[in-house]
Amino acid sequence: MKNFLFIFFFTFFIFNSYSQKVGDPRAIYSKCRKADDHQTCLYNILQEKIVGSFNQTAIDSIVNQNKRDTIIISASILINENGKIDINNSLISTVSEFVQKMAKSALGSLESFDMVVDNIGNPLSEMFAFNIYYAHQKNQKKSILTPLPIDTELGEDFFSFAVIEEVPVFKGCEDVKLVKGDMRKCFQQKMVDHIKVNFRYPKKAIKQNITGRVHARFIIDKNGEVTNISTIGPHPLLEKETKRIMEKIPQMRPGLQKGKPVRVPFSIPLTFKL
Repeated sequence: MKNFLFIFFFTFFIFNSYSQKVGDPRAIYSKCRKADDHQTCLYNILQEKIVGSFNQTAIDSIVNQNKRDTIIISASILINENGKIDINNSLISTVSEFVQKMAKSALGSLESFDMVVDNIGNPLSEMFAFNIYYAHQKNQKKSILTPLPIDTELGEDFFSFAVIEEVPVFKGCEDVKLVKGDMRKCFQQKMVDHIKVNFRYPKKAIKQNITGRVHARFIIDKNGEVTNISTIGPHPLLEKETKRIMEKIPQMRPGLQKGKPVRVPFSIPLTFKL
């Protein structure tokens, strides 16, 4: 069997601020070069473009199918080595395929990105994941979406890893002191260990020389179970393997806010390389 190398990049894309500020330098959108916060700048531009692409039928559909006052539209954007949006491998998640197509068309109007390069100068592809927030209201019997900032509260039962008082506790981290940084590090190490133990490069993918990055998203619910797993990647074989690994994550102690269990979202990119 052909030898292969599996590279796992683990990043907490916290769903409202996404922690890029504490990681490696990221690709920068060309119109955000002079911005103090590149991520917030990109968020604001993307937010305006998406809502600007919706007709009234799309807005009504989003509002009517959401019970919350805050509308959340998820976006996973793949940027290729040339700094361009890879539309086919980017994803906008909304209430229907019709609305998704309208939102995804907004990505095509984005300009280029300044890419990060590796240690020999080769540009690296990049994946950005956002939850984009809007408030909805009625104005003269017409539904409208009003943009909300990147640090919008997710709700009383939904908190990001960045702001939650007690982060979820991965199995094996129970004795770690209740300090965000320590728990985060333990969670990360246990997740890396889990991936190493459970990873199986699909045989069909090896035979077909299929490689690439898969972006997985999930929610740790109030019971500490991983739910709502979704994946986007270059091939169904890699997506299937990624989802299988995520499904095997053991139940953990849920995240707590003011002593009460809440839901906590996560996003993880996995890179398969032969």
